[in-house]
Amino acid sequence: MSDKLQRCALAFQKLIDIQYEFIIGRKGKMSKIILNFSETEFVHLAGLHKLVDNEFFRTASRKKVFDYALEGKISYDTLTKSEHFEFVKERIEYFEFLENMLDSNDIIFKYSAKRNVFSLIQADYLLQSEHIGRDIYIFLDRIEDTDLHFCRSFFPKGDKDFTAGQTKYTLLYKEKINKVTGKSEIQYDRLSKK
Repeated sequence: MSDKLQRCALAFQKLIDIQYEFIIGRKGKMSKIILNFSETEFVHLAGLHKLVDNEFFRTASRKKVFDYALEGKISYDTLTKSEHFEFVKERIEYFEFLENMLDSNDIIFKYSAKRNVFSLIQADYLLQSEHIGRDIYIFLDRIEDTDLHFCRSFFPKGDKDFTAGQTKYTLLYKEKINKVTGKSEIQYDRLSKK
């Protein structure tokens, strides 16, 4: 059985070949979200950037950290030795299930940072998903000068409700595309029912 951190990296590696397309609507207007993944996002999404007392996580490139996690050169045990491990522990518990959460997700909010002054997160959208009875937040942001989005942040819901005051959208269509094989799966389609 692979190490917990390595399982997270392997799960994220699978997502790098995947693209999700969401069409959402509100008050007669539709928007499209195209979500892609990059290996450089792993460190931030898994919360490893919070382990500031570990020189490797502080100084190595994000790609190197991802590669080391993938190859098992750094382990979950490495994380537990950090004084800041508590900030990462819950993310790691759920991280390997990110693809399942995205597959099953149908709750999408337009995210306004102004409505959450207690947070520094800058994002365009907030997905709320559930895994084993726990609400999980997945924040999406737009890549500048494109229509493409990426995962900005990911963590289980704590004391603060990030959805409070946010504008909820209706999911109209969702497709999951494997960019390598070209195979696609329509996961949700409310548009063709009209």
